[in-house]
Amino acid sequence: MPTAQRTISHIKIKADDNYEFGFKLGKALGAQIKDRIEKNKAVYHALGRRHMPGLIKDAQGFLPKIKRKFPELIEEIKGMSQGAGVAFEELLVLNCEEELLDFFIPRCTSVAVHIGNGEILLGHNEDWLSTYRQQGMILVDGQIKQLKFLALSFMGQLVGTSCALNSYGLTYTVNSLCNERFRYGIPRNFLLRNILEKRYLKDAEHVLLSPSRTIAANTLCVWRAMAMDDIEAFWGHHQLFHGKKWLVHTNHPLLGKDQNQKNTDVESIRRYQRVCEILTATQPNIEESTLKRVLKDHRAGICGHPKSAHSYWGSTVASAIVNPSERWIEVCYSNPCRHKYFRYYLK
Repeated sequence: MPTAQRTISHIKIKADDNYEFGFKLGKALGAQIKDRIEKNKAVYHALGRRHMPGLIKDAQGFLPKIKRKFPELIEEIKGMSQGAGVAFEELLVLNCEEELLDFFIPRCTSVAVHIGNGEILLGHNEDWLSTYRQQGMILVDGQIKQLKFLALSFMGQLVGTSCALNSYGLTYTVNSLCNERFRYGIPRNFLLRNILEKRYLKDAEHVLLSPSRTIAANTLCVWRAMAMDDIEAFWGHHQLFHGKKWLVHTNHPLLGKDQNQKNTDVESIRRYQRVCEILTATQPNIEESTLKRVLKDHRAGICGHPKSAHSYWGSTVASAIVNPSERWIEVCYSNPCRHKYFRYYLK
């Protein structure tokens, strides 16, 4: 039986520069950001045996390259820290947590698909620490100068680190790949925040393939109703996939030559195969309802629920569907099998 409907909070922020945007965001979400920092401190210790002082020290190693490449994003985090009344250093840790901590959590499922009217939809289940169900996600309707965007984001992190749509018709979402190791460079969240400002797919791909990236990751991008690309970026090389009917990605490399025991989990393969099974059985009549069926599916754990015996483990904390042609995003709190999608237009 469906539970009482809950929603992900929605906030509108307009600013003339990055610092002002960060400050207004931090001011509006100060209590939630403080709460998120405290919750994450507990999780970092419980799962990673790490304490915030040590993580702060490690995170400082990212600053030199970030300052050289994206100084405006440092200003955005400074603004957020001052608006929220929290330490810049702690927000930096939140924005580098994928690099600093690997919790081995079954993670996200992403799908881009052509529907009957010729448009392309992007769908994404955000699977992460179950504690993020508790005010851990925010939908930001933002504007910085002339750039407008809708961005599903993690509390206390740069906007657009889960799923986003900008006023140029570019939308994207991200999936983790095996990141047992990292190197100091530009953290993934900063690359994602930067592509939120890009006009074309090729511009986003150029950023995502940066040789300064810190960890392996996969990004699925759609531009209007024109194109969809999937970018697997590793340290020494990358794979670029162009979609005709659809593109699907979970948390393992798609090509056998890039797979190994560490980066290719059976759980991820099952989710990937299940998505393809549903789409294949439905074509050529794939619609938005098909995508929602995929994101609600339990057979392979696409819609992931918390395990009561392991309260810190991962589950689906949010779900999103984006139509870049019609400029809307639908977001759902936690499991889409239990909660309703709410639609927001980029105006």
